[in-house]
Formats: sequence, C-alpha cells, structure tokens
Amino acid sequence: MADMNEWGNNSSADSVSGVENVTKGKKGKKIAIISASVLAVAAGGGAVAYNTSDYVKNQVKLRMMKPEKYYAWVNEENAQEYAAKVRENYEKSIEKMKDGQSAEVALKYDVSDDIKNYLIDDLGFEYGEDDEVDMVIDIIKNIGSIEVGSGTAVKQGDISGNMYLSLNDDKLVTLDYAMADGAAEMFMRIPELTERWLGMNIEDSLEDTYMDDETRAIMDAYKELFKDPESFISPEELENMIIRYTKIWNNSVGEVQLEKSEDIAIGDINVNYTVISAELTDDKMVEITENFINEAKNDEVLKRVIVDKMQAMTEDEYTSQLDEIVSEIKEQAGDETAVLETYVDPKGVIRGCSLKSEDADIDSRYIIGLEGDQVRGEAYIFEDGEEIFRADLNAVDSGDKYTGNMDITAEGETVSVEFTDFEVVDEENGFVSGDMTLIIPDVDPIALNFTSDGSSMSVSTDVTVEDMNIGKFTFRISADAGNAPEIPGSDGAYMIDPENFESLADYVSQEDTENFVRTICTKIGFDDEFSDAVAKSAVSGLYQ
Repeated sequence: MADMNEWGNNSSADSVSGVENVTKGKKGKKIAIISASVLAVAAGGGAVAYNTSDYVKNQVKLRMMKPEKYYAWVNEENAQEYAAKVRENYEKSIEKMKDGQSAEVALKYDVSDDIKNYLIDDLGFEYGEDDEVDMVIDIIKNIGSIEVGSGTAVKQGDISGNMYLSLNDDKLVTLDYAMADGAAEMFMRIPELTERWLGMNIEDSLEDTYMDDETRAIMDAYKELFKDPESFISPEELENMIIRYTKIWNNSVGEVQLEKSEDIAIGDINVNYTVISAELTDDKMVEITENFINEAKNDEVLKRVIVDKMQAMTEDEYTSQLDEIVSEIKEQAGDETAVLETYVDPKGVIRGCSLKSEDADIDSRYIIGLEGDQVRGEAYIFEDGEEIFRADLNAVDSGDKYTGNMDITAEGETVSVEFTDFEVVDEENGFVSGDMTLIIPDVDPIALNFTSDGSSMSVSTDVTVEDMNIGKFTFRISADAGNAPEIPGSDGAYMIDPENFESLADYVSQEDTENFVRTICTKIGFDDEFSDAVAKSAVSGLYQ
C-alpha cells in the first residue's frame, strides 16, 4: 500500500476544485478523524451484530469467559427466556380470568353399518319375531351418531357450564351447572326436565358439621386464588423466582469442564455443541440442596403463599420442615459421584443434558439437534446396565411443519408415532394440525387426523378391528376469551338443605318428570305405548 504521506504529497490542490491542499498538520488531524470514524463504524457494526446475533454473542462469551462464568451465563440466558415465557403465559391467564374464558369439548361417534349388523346378530334378532324385536332392530339401524360434550365458562371464581348427551345430533339430556364465589353456592338443572334451578349453599351446609378453622382458611384461600391470583404471586415474582433459583444452581455447582465444538452424533446426523461437564458428588449435592433450602427459608413469596394465604403451617413450622429436609439428605448422602453434561448449540441455546453415575449405575440423556432440515432427538435411561426407557425422534423440518416418526420403548414394548405435516397452529392452547399414525404391538394401526383453525381443534380417526369397521370417532375442543359465566340467583332457585330435603315434588312435578323420561324414550325410537310404560315405571318410585 502506498504511504499516506506520499499519497498526500502527490495530490494537488488544483486536482479538484474547492478542495484545499492538506498540509502535514492538517493531514494528521484528518487521518485521526477518518480513523476514529472507521473505528466507530466498525465498533457500531460489531455492537449491532453482537446484540442481534445470538451466534456472535455466544461465540464471544465462549471464548472470553472462564468455563464457570460461561456455564452460568448460558443457564441464566436460557432461564431468562423461559422465565419470560412463563410470565407471559401467566399474565395471559390472569387477564382471561378477569375477563372470562370459555372452553368446549365433545366426543362424537359415527356408528358404522358393520357394528350395527354385529349388534343385531349378536342379540339374535330377526325381523318378524314380534313387534318389540322389530322396534329394537329399527332403533339400532337408525343410530347415526352418539355424542357427549361439555362447555365451561370461568371468571374469577364463578363457573358455569353444561354436559350433554346427543343421539343423531339431537340432544337427549343436558345438565346445566353453575358455581358461584369459588363453589360457595352450587346450582344445577336439567333444562329438558325443568327450567328451574336446584341450588345449595355449600358453606352454610358444611358450617356446623365440617367447617373448622383450617377448612375455612383453605376455602377462603381457594376463593381468593380464583379472584386475585396476583395476591398469591405476581407475574414479576414468578419470573424472578425462576431466575433467582437458577443463579443459586450456578453459584453452587462449582468447577466445570468445557469442550468447545464437540462433534456429537444424534441418530444419523452430527452436530457441533459445546459440552459443559460438572462433577456432582453426594457432598456437592448436599451443598446445592442446602443452598436451595436456605433460599426457600427466606423466600417471602413462598412464605406468603404457604404461611399467610394457605395457612398450611406457621412460619416456625415452615422453617423447621425445610431444616428436616436438609437433615434427611445429609443422613442419606454416601460417596457416589455423577457427571452432569449440558449440551449448548452455537447460539447459546441448551439442547439437552445427560447424567451418568458409574457408582449408581445410572446413565440418562436427552438431546435434540438439527442438521440442514433434518431434526433428530434422543432420550434414554439405563439403570443397572438395562435400558428402561428410550425415545428416538426422526423428522424433516419443512417451514415449521414436521414429517417423520418417533419410537418410544418402555419395558420392552415399542410404540411408534408417524406424523406428516405436523404443525403447531396455536401454541397457547396447544392446537395442532397434521396426520399421525400410532403403531402399537398386536393392534391395528390407528390413524389420527388433526385439524385446527387456531381457535379450535378436532381429532378424528376411523377404527377398524379385525376387518370390521367400528366407525369414526371425532374429538373437538375450542377455547375463547371474554366469555363470562352465567350464575343464577338463589332467589329464583329451589335451595335445598341436604339434611332436611323432604320431597322431589317440591322442586318438580311427577307429571313433568314422566314427560321428561317419555320424551327421551321417543327420541331413541321407542313407540308411544312402550315409552309411556317406561316413564310411569321409572318415575313412580320417586314420588311415593
């Protein structure tokens, strides 16, 4: 490279109009400014890269920190991310509890012709035997679907919902229920029987016989938890606890060994992870446990929940029980040593860990990795040289949709799960979509289809056993926010005292009950004469 002075001396002021000649003094100053500017830009760019790239950040920490410091940093980074997610989910739960939330579930069975014919043949029925047999055959043949379901709405300790049974998409019977103020009052009714609610004040009913001070405290705490969970533990406190106890582990674990960019095989792929090893003797585990216990003894959040809110024990009892735990662990400590390995990917994310103890003859590991679009995972537990559990994941990542299989082995039996285009549609509610097949020894494969629009999910399967089509089963679930429960007033309800309940007729008439039973029989398919006889027979004993 040409000397800067020579470059400056060979430059003429006449070369470019309006540019002054750079003298030696001015040139040095300008070089300093240019150099400083270049360094500033480089530093700024490096800072941006450091802050925006997990890979760069992790690599810098890995090379500049001592192993113990790096291990603590990795744990805390991962704990902070996890704690922030827990806090976010907890905040959402609190918000839903304040605004109200609802959910519905249902299981529907579409009955196959094969199973109908099997039932008729198994009963030995044939048309023409008599009118009742013909009626039963017609009922079986006319069954298209059977469904059971439930819906629930919750808001700050109030709950309402229903359970139902349907035949051919027509509801046979529904049970409505409601619980007010943390189940202090309970209501229920069968709307097909009567619109009037049947209610009971649980607290008043239990007050004299069962409600001692301890039970009262538990019920009060239960009601307060539903109304104001933040008075027990706030989102900030929950997040802080996770991070705080992670730091205790980091400060207690002691010396660690670090292997950078170690090549690790997971199934048929290889990944380069940093492996951090910590030797855990029984004495070290006693020390770690004691540090955790000491933190718990002074943990104002835990004491508030257990001592103040739940009143499960006094503060002295709380401290005493924690001390007993430490004493028991010290008494049981021997001279065994285990090695804990933590696997960290190039971005600083913990991707697994293993625990091995030759003294106790235990070897366990879980790990997951990605090579290109190939995802592999492995988990196993060996005890006394025998594999007691194993799971192997083999999948392809196609833009957050996964296709592959997982084999799970326990007690010598292996269950395989094959999946295609498996995708998490709504992480908060756990709704997914895709196809899955369960392969269980000595059982025909079970194919499951998951579909979701984000607010609901259904899972369906056609079941065949020994070449007989049993039918189609469909499970549906949905969730919605902002729906508050409907709580009936006790003024219009028939409030009962369990110890002084005298007559069902005070709540609903015999005629209404007979009509209720008669209607169910008719919907099933029985004729009017048979339905009437069943109704009278079933109800008469209730009104004597």
